[in-house]
Parts: sequence; structure tokens; C-alpha cells
Amino acid sequence: PRADRLVMPTPVRLWVNETVPTSGLETIGIHTGYADKKTFYLISDQDGTLYIQAYDEVAGDFRDIDSVSVSANKLTPYMTRYGARLMRLRFVPVASANVSAWAVLE
Repeated sequence: PRADRLVMPTPVRLWVNETVPTSGLETIGIHTGYADKKTFYLISDQDGTLYIQAYDEVAGDFRDIDSVSVSANKLTPYMTRYGARLMRLRFVPVASANVSAWAVLE
């Protein structure tokens, strides 16, 4: 077995109590290429839309690969098996929001 498969998954903090304006905000990009499963989590005190983005190496920029609706004060998980090496979240709330987000890579 590969050594990186023996490590238990740990959450990667993307945001901790960040203020996200209605124009939206992106998390930092995280390297996900060696993880078969990637689960992103977000909780917000406002409704909104969570965009999952992957880095497009040909275009040299992030692009949306999916989106999900977020309900206020409810944990929103999103699991992807998309094979990108670099991914991030973009959240666009309906009103300025207090948001926390993290990822678990396996």
C-alpha cells in the first residue's frame, strides 16, 4: 500500500467564521490530486449558492464544476470524485453571511 493511503483523513480549514459579501468569495485553492474522495462542508447563517471549482490547467483559471443550494444554519456537505489537482469553493449568499467551510480528503 502507498504511504499516503495509510494516513487518516483530517479536515482542512478553508474558512473559519469569515464574512462573505453578497458578491461572493472564494476559498484558497487546496491540492486534492492524491485524494480519491473529497468532501467539502459549509455552514452559513444565510441562504446562498455554493460553487465547487476546479483549476483548469489549459485555461489557467478556476472554473465551476458544480453548484448546490445552501440553507441558512444547516450543514451543507458536497462529495466529489472529480480528478482535479487543485480545487476551491466559492460561496454567494443572498445577504452578507458569516460562513465556515472545510474539506476532508481521503
